[in-house]
Amino acid sequence: MLRKIALIISLTPALLFICLPQESLAHEGIEGDIFYFSKGKILTFDCPFCLADYKEEHENKLSKAEVKNGWKLLFNGKDLSGFQAPSRKSKWSVKDGVLIGSGGSGVVGTKAKFDDFEFVADIRIRNTSKQSGKTDKQDDKAGKDAKRRGNSGVFIRSKSLTALRGLWPDGFEVQIDHGDPNFWTGAIWKTAKAKKIATKDDEWFQMKIQAHGPVIRVWVAGKLVTEYKAKKPNVSGPISFQVHHPTDIVEFKNVKVRPLDGKSKKKASVKDNPKKK
Repeated sequence: MLRKIALIISLTPALLFICLPQESLAHEGIEGDIFYFSKGKILTFDCPFCLADYKEEHENKLSKAEVKNGWKLLFNGKDLSGFQAPSRKSKWSVKDGVLIGSGGSGVVGTKAKFDDFEFVADIRIRNTSKQSGKTDKQDDKAGKDAKRRGNSGVFIRSKSLTALRGLWPDGFEVQIDHGDPNFWTGAIWKTAKAKKIATKDDEWFQMKIQAHGPVIRVWVAGKLVTEYKAKKPNVSGPISFQVHHPTDIVEFKNVKVRPLDGKSKKKASVKDNPKKK
């Protein structure tokens, strides 16, 4: 199996070649395919000889750079510590370092509340049903195969985890549905559309959410897909994850959050009516 590694080339008279897993560079805060330093540069390429599985060793952990920059783990990779699941049909468990939701409609939410923050997680969704069929009017609008696709979401700035129909939180839902032509993954459900990114069911992808003041930004697979300025006041609330259909299986890992204070907040500037993606 090919693994991505990095070749460090020294620019001193004597060339020095050292192979390191690319993941180790990212874990230490080095991002991108090329990184220049004082006496050389780093180039990445596929190497068939690197067998070390560095990435698994750093699942659900923070790097020194992340700790220094104020990031915290929301999910420890072992159990549901720090989460609460209201009494509903959805079941939440942990297996092999992955937070898994299944069994029916519902959410699991953090006990801690967040106002201004940055959130990052690796996410995978799928649906075990092979039967087509309608579920409700919202699914009709999401396409004929809505019941056969994975459907999840990340709720933020919610006052209650059961405010809507006794099932869903209020606040904003950042959509996770790779086939909804009205609200692609990364959209804010019924609020702001997203630019379509080539994500698929049963494949891991990374989502990042930044909520600062009235501005909410969402990145999918490293690309900014949604930018929205809310009109209602901010609400400090839990961050929660959704299972939409009874046949959905949703998975989360490497779940991290960074509260934004006066020193770490980035200036938010977005039009009141952002262009539709």
